Amino acid sequence: MSLAFTLILVFYGIKVFKKKKKTTLDVVKLILIGFWCIQGVFVINHLPYSEIFKYGFWISLAAWGLLELLSDPDKTEEQKE
Repeated sequence: MSLAFTLILVFYGIKVFKKKKKTTLDVVKLILIGFWCIQGVFVINHLPYSEIFKYGFWISLAAWGLLELLSDPDKTEEQKE
């Protein structure tokens, strides 16, 4: 499981850094995935301070949700093309 969490983070990071046009939303999603994966590794291996990464996950999840709600739908459709 730890390897799976690590590979998810590595491959998602590569995907984001290979994108030509990065948005704030892309970076926030990378941070969200990062906190989720690191927290998962810490919990599985019973390492201390996993609570810090749990709080980081929830904060970045809230930030992602707010950015999704506040984003301009017309601009989002242009970016997909």
